[in-house]
Parts: sequence; C-alpha cells; structure tokens
Amino acid sequence: MAKQCYGLTPREMRSVAFEVAESNNIAHPFNKSLRLAGVDWLKGFMDRHPNITVRTPENTSLARARGFNKESVKEFFDVLETVLSEQDFPPHKIWNMDETGFSTVQTKPNKVLAKRGEHQVGVISSSEKGTNTTVIMAMSASGDYLPPMFIYARQRLNEGLKTGAPEGSKFGCSKNGWSTMETCMEWFDHFLAFTRPTVDSPILLVMDGHSSHTKNWPLLEKAKNSFVRIITIPPHTSHKLQPLDVTFMGPLKTYYSSAIGTFMKNNPAKSVSLYNIPSLVKEAFEKAATRSTARNGFSATGIYPFNPSVFKEDDYVVNNFITQQNIAETIQPLEPTLNATLNNSQIDVLPIAMSIPSDSDNISIPPPICTPAQKQKPRRNRQGKSAELTSNKYRTNLLQQVALKDISNIKKRNKTQQKNQTMIQNILCYKCGDVFSTSKNCEAWTKCCFCFQWFHATCFLECETCK
Repeated sequence: MAKQCYGLTPREMRSVAFEVAESNNIAHPFNKSLRLAGVDWLKGFMDRHPNITVRTPENTSLARARGFNKESVKEFFDVLETVLSEQDFPPHKIWNMDETGFSTVQTKPNKVLAKRGEHQVGVISSSEKGTNTTVIMAMSASGDYLPPMFIYARQRLNEGLKTGAPEGSKFGCSKNGWSTMETCMEWFDHFLAFTRPTVDSPILLVMDGHSSHTKNWPLLEKAKNSFVRIITIPPHTSHKLQPLDVTFMGPLKTYYSSAIGTFMKNNPAKSVSLYNIPSLVKEAFEKAATRSTARNGFSATGIYPFNPSVFKEDDYVVNNFITQQNIAETIQPLEPTLNATLNNSQIDVLPIAMSIPSDSDNISIPPPICTPAQKQKPRRNRQGKSAELTSNKYRTNLLQQVALKDISNIKKRNKTQQKNQTMIQNILCYKCGDVFSTSKNCEAWTKCCFCFQWFHATCFLECETCK
C-alpha cells in the first residue's frame, strides 16, 4: 500500500491487527474498547520484519500520479533517443534547467532539544507569511553547475539585492517574482555565455513544459540559431524525470532552511529580507552542488547514460492503482429484472405491515428507483507532451498558433471598437429623445459639463436643469 501512496499509519496497522484477530477467533490481549493492538505488538511485528520501517511520506498529487505513466515515459525516451541518434552529446553538453522558489520564512525548522513533557516547542521565524523569490538552476550530466539566476518580485533592481550571491549569478525582476518569457530569455542569454555552444559542439537542454519555455518563440528561434536543442519532459513527471528535482532540489532546500535557522540565531530580533536571500542561497548552493549529485540525477532519470528501461513495473504502481479506481467508478450497475424471486436475503425492514410470501412464491416486483450518477463536466485537456522544442515542425506549429492568436485578438479589438462606436451613435438627446445617428451630419450636439448628458444645441439652451 505504501507503493500505491496509501500507506498505513502505525495506529491503522494496530487496528488492522485487532480486526484480523477478531475475525479469525484468535485469542489476544488487545484493547477491546479501543479496538487496537498494543504498541508492544507493533514493535514486535517490526522486529520480525526488519524490512518495514516508519517513514514520513512525501505529498504526491493526483496529477503526478496520473501523469507518470508508461505511455508518457516511453514518448519522452523516444524523443530523447531520436535526438541522441542524430548528434553526439558528451555529458558536459547535456544540461537540465528548472526553477524553484525561496521564501524569507523557514518552511521546515530543524529539530531542537527541549524538556521532556513540553506540549509546545516554538522557534522564531521572520514573519507569518514570507516573500518568495524564484531562482533558476541548471546542471550538466558531468557535474557542472550554472550560476543561478534570481528573479525578484520588484519593478527594478538595486545593488543590495546582489550582495552575497554565488559568483557569476544573474538577476532579474518580474511583477510577481515568477519566471516569465522575458526573464527566461535573460536566463538563456546567461546560459549561452556560460556554455558557449558551437556548430561542432552543440548543447542538449532538458526542461519542463512551462509555458514560458514551450510558447516562447524568440527563445526557441535563438536556441535553434545558437546550436542548442531543447526537449521537454511530460507534464507532472518532474519528480521522476527531472534530474534537478530527483537529487538536487531536496538537499538544497534542506540546507537553505538550515541556513535561515542559523541566521535567526545569530541575529536575534532581526528578520530575513530579500537582501539576505542571495547569501543564504549561496551557503546552501555550495553545500548541495556536488558532482556526484548531478551525475546521480541524470543516471536515476535514465537521461545519461541513456537508459529507457530505468523505471520498473513497481514505479507505475500508483498510476495503475489510480487508473483502476477510475475505471471502477465508471462501471454502471446492471438493470434489475422485473421478475425476481424474493429470497430471505432480499427482504429488508418494511415501513408498513404486510405478509411476507414464502420462498416458493414467485412475485413480480418493480425495480428499485435508482438515482442516476451525475455527469461530471469534461475537463479541458490542455495536457502537453514531450517534444523537441527546437525542431522545425514544433516551431512552425508554434508560429501558426501565435499568428492565429494575434488574428483573434485583432478581431476582438475591432469588434469592441465597433460596439463602442455604435453606442455613441445611438445616444439619445436628454431633452427631446432624438437619436444622435439620425441628426444631419451628427452636428449641433453638445455635452453638459454638469450632468454629462448629450443634447441638441437648441435643447441644451432650453434645459432648465443645466441652466
């Protein structure tokens, strides 16, 4: 059940043990009022099965459970195999890029020593709700790391926001601190300056399917002209197919949280601000960015060395379980037959007094009233696929989509303008009720500066209210 992401807690395991003992008439000393096996039984059970331990699970969304399936993974490796067969990419030319957020508030405090029996142990944090800063990371299959790029939720930068950052870092701003098409272009220029791809030494870049990547026509055109080939992983599979997510981001966040805790202890009554984030990220980055971490990330995902069979059948257990549950929910019960034999097992408690027929009597009963299942509205399927973004086919389709969107926006704008013009033409004179469009050449009209109503010039002179 743990493999299906529906693992049992220790208390649930104790409850199962009690129910098994009761249903099989096994003598036991368990607590019958709580209907639980004892803690000693659970300890003995785990001693008898040393391969079982208590773990803190990671949250896995239903989208990820559905997204990581055999079809999506096979499609990704097919695209990757096609690219690798066309060109040779050594490990230092295979890169992975991803964004992550760093808050000014410590998300996971470290454990501390406290007096036994204390009901609550506190730790000082910067504020109730922190400010988030996006940082773009990139690493290669050989263990090289690109200096990160910081994206602040500001209108403009100042030198104080760059103090203490890793050497060679890039900085940018956006309205909400998220990665946009503009900041992604800035990062890509930073990436090209660091990796220096050439026609004889191209780069393979693996990234997720965020719209700032897949819909960014200028970036894809520049990548094509700069000898960079970009492929995307399937949606909701970054926890399995993104090397940075698999081996690097977890330790990085742990080290960052520890750095915030140390900062708060060394600076009592001082909160963490945006100006402290670069130095805190640098401290965590230098500890997490090891060559073995990068190499293990690419190896665990099967990207380098290329291994399309890196994921076994057990890795798809969650998706198979969710799929089976969805299929079971769609199965409709069969219609009951009109002529049924009433058995003792079919007799329910009746609300009125009536004689119960014998087993041998065949009677005709109406079918039970079944409430039909409510039809759910079909969700709009915008799920993308793994693809090579720099291929001619993808860029041509994207350019057509951009052109169609521009045409649609122009039509909407023209329609709005025509509607506004019609509204102006159909304004009525506040005095006589005449329509503006029927007047000769639309002349001799005026607007009152007090009541803001339109009048014929003559009507306006006769208006007592405006006088």
